[in-house]
Amino acid sequence: MTFADRPIDEFLDSVASSAVAPSAGAVAAVSAASGTALCEMVCVHTVGKEGYADVEDDLRERAARLRSLRARLLELAEADARAVESLAGGTGAAAVEEDEPERRLLVEIPLETAEVCADVLRVAPGAIGEGTDTASEDGATGVLVVHATLGSSARLVRANLDGIEDAAFVAGVRERVRRLEADADDLLERALANA
Repeated sequence: MTFADRPIDEFLDSVASSAVAPSAGAVAAVSAASGTALCEMVCVHTVGKEGYADVEDDLRERAARLRSLRARLLELAEADARAVESLAGGTGAAAVEEDEPERRLLVEIPLETAEVCADVLRVAPGAIGEGTDTASEDGATGVLVVHATLGSSARLVRANLDGIEDAAFVAGVRERVRRLEADADDLLERALANA
């Protein structure tokens, strides 16, 4: 059963258990999926309302893109949980530290989560700007959640880079994270200005 199929209380119980996963990366991705759903809701609640006919096509496109991004975030939550379980359970912490390709998973998954969050933040301002006033406030909450997830995912990436020997890989990832965080701040400001 995937996280998407589990009741929320069951997911949270598994987070707050003695199991190694789901942990921070999975929780971050599920949180971002929730924020993305709020941005998608802006589109859904605006289409069909009187006075919004001129933006309906754009909002439908934005809703479809947000739905796709939300699905990807849930896949990343699953991938993170599997990676953490595999690395912590199957090989032991000492072996993981010596196995750089395995350690890279702990960088690549939260990095993609941050990148998907950035994509959500690129789509959301237009939806919030075109949506009804009431729905736009829900979208503003959504972008705040997604922005926070991007930041927490970036933090996980940086923490998991420790111990990776490939200096070029580490430098490239650090630069990608730096750009993502800088762009995210600008996108958040734009989205909130549209609310």
